[in-house]
Amino acid sequence: MKLPTGENKGMRIGKKFIYLGLVLFILIALVTGGWLYFNQTKIPMISPLISGGFWPFAKKRQMKVTAFLPYWNIKDDYKIDWNALDTLIYFALLVDQNGSILHQENGEMEPGWRNFRSSKVQEVLQLAKKRGKKVGISIAAFDDEVLIGIPADPGKQQTLINEINGLIDTYGFNHINIDFEYFPEEDDNEFGQNFNIFLDALRRAIKQKNDNIVLSVDIYPKAVIKNTPYKVREMSTIADETILMAYDFFNVLSKNAGPVAPLRTDNEKEYSITQTMQAYIGKIEMDKLTLGIPLYGYEWQTIDDRWRSSVVPRSGQTASYKRVKELIEDKELAVNWDATASSPWLCYKEEGELHQIYFENLKSLKLKIQLAQQLHLGGVSFWALGYEGNNKEIWDYIKKLE
Repeated sequence: MKLPTGENKGMRIGKKFIYLGLVLFILIALVTGGWLYFNQTKIPMISPLISGGFWPFAKKRQMKVTAFLPYWNIKDDYKIDWNALDTLIYFALLVDQNGSILHQENGEMEPGWRNFRSSKVQEVLQLAKKRGKKVGISIAAFDDEVLIGIPADPGKQQTLINEINGLIDTYGFNHINIDFEYFPEEDDNEFGQNFNIFLDALRRAIKQKNDNIVLSVDIYPKAVIKNTPYKVREMSTIADETILMAYDFFNVLSKNAGPVAPLRTDNEKEYSITQTMQAYIGKIEMDKLTLGIPLYGYEWQTIDDRWRSSVVPRSGQTASYKRVKELIEDKELAVNWDATASSPWLCYKEEGELHQIYFENLKSLKLKIQLAQQLHLGGVSFWALGYEGNNKEIWDYIKKLE
């Protein structure tokens, strides 16, 4: 039975659409397969945020590398690998309760200010400029009176903005980092609102000077997960970069030994980096987020040598990348691996006392960098230069990244 002419024509058109769809499907499969081969084979799929799925058409970005240089780590024999960095940030100048840069403290020159003015620091900052790097200054506050008072007072805000503008004029900074770390016992919505008002006023002031000046703000993981005391979504629209301080999940005051920067955790009472990243989804454009990575761990005296042993109170101390590496070599220590946290740890005895260290090594650092790559973050930030000593393996790895 022959179909009417109109129906024959419709069937032919339908077949063309089917063929076109098949061709399009094959092209997508080829492109996707190629992307997976050239990208995913190089970077193990470690992120649970994208496991079982992928973003084959996500824009590839050049990952920026930032590093903080704290004044206490500046040594004559320490050499910075400039080829591995894009931005160097001096840490830090403290702020007083009036919004001024703190010059004197307890009758003595404040160490951050004193070292900032030293010939050694100025030499390093000038060298960074000659190398074409972004050069930043971290403006920090850790005292609750300062943290609450400045954002709540327009006059104090303006004082601090004027101080920052003066630093830009005098020293030519092109990156301003704000590190206001507020840990209230209860939710403080007023602080979050006031802090964003201050950030916005600062952004407008420095952009009037030079639109290329970068404004970054530091934030700790719990604040992202709980969305307090900072207003994270609004804050991320104001700052050019948000630096997630993805460390100190365990610290010197912890009751048990544990990883300083765990990628994951199976304990519902603990937090992790991936949990923090999940909390960020929908709150920030990923290319405005920088993952802060530690070059240190913590060491505690422990009651036994079991994994995550209870610790002796007030025994915690920082264990730098350099110190742990030297300790392993000197004592020929075995290194354990916490597969959930993706973190190395070790235990050793000294003068009859047991010690446990959770730290970072090249393997754990690579995994964090790969996570940043997979999530297409704007970059990574290292805390802090000097903790690695003159061990260059992490910088050699970074220089090979695409």
